[in-house]
Amino acid sequence: MQALAVWPLEYPSIIGADIAGEVVELGNGVKRFKKGERVLAFALGAVNKSNSQSAFQEYTVIQQQLASVTPDFLTFERAAVLPLCVATAAAGLYQEDYLRLEHPTANHSPSASSKNFEYVKKLGASQVFDHREATVVDDINSALEGKQFAGLFDAINTDGAIDKCVDIASRRQGKTFVATVRSPPEKLPSRVSAKFIFSYSIKDNEISKLLYADYLPKALAEGRFVAAPDALVVGKGLENVQTGIDMINGMSARKLVGSL
Repeated sequence: MQALAVWPLEYPSIIGADIAGEVVELGNGVKRFKKGERVLAFALGAVNKSNSQSAFQEYTVIQQQLASVTPDFLTFERAAVLPLCVATAAAGLYQEDYLRLEHPTANHSPSASSKNFEYVKKLGASQVFDHREATVVDDINSALEGKQFAGLFDAINTDGAIDKCVDIASRRQGKTFVATVRSPPEKLPSRVSAKFIFSYSIKDNEISKLLYADYLPKALAEGRFVAAPDALVVGKGLENVQTGIDMINGMSARKLVGSL
């Protein structure tokens, strides 16, 4: 865990940001939920440095603006793949100091490994490119011709992905922007700007309500939003947290989930 920590941990430390389960208690002023309701939530233990607000335990304190009601047909294991992923996506796509897309966004053209092409298309992507292909920069630039360009979203920042995003951005007209899940390069072309996506920032603005209150509950219930990627349950019980951490490297198009 020490090798994977985004920032130094203070021990003893409880970790985890993704959670799904039943509401057991309500804080003062909470009216959007009721006891026994099924929810998913984005836990803030890491950013608030609060063990009580971390996910990997039997009971977690969550903030209501970062929780969504889930339909009965969606298992807790499937629901738990979403909170951090959708927060990161929404932070990079919709916030004012990032891509500032309309709510929700229209079809987009992501890149992925070729082995995941059909999977990504099934989720609704209009076009898919292999980010490992030598021609991917030229291919994406060709696909962008004649289209309105909002910017790029680097969701992996491995295999030189951020450099390719910057290259694509530098070939577009005017000022361009790259949102990235890792620290951007220090040196960028003059017309290109890039910024690290801090997922937790949505807790303090309108995006949290847009995502967790206005969009997800209805979209999940109507099947317009799919809980993806698939959950790979590593075991039942908190003792399996370390098992999941040991399996992270090399994982693709799956999310490791522990069940209680």
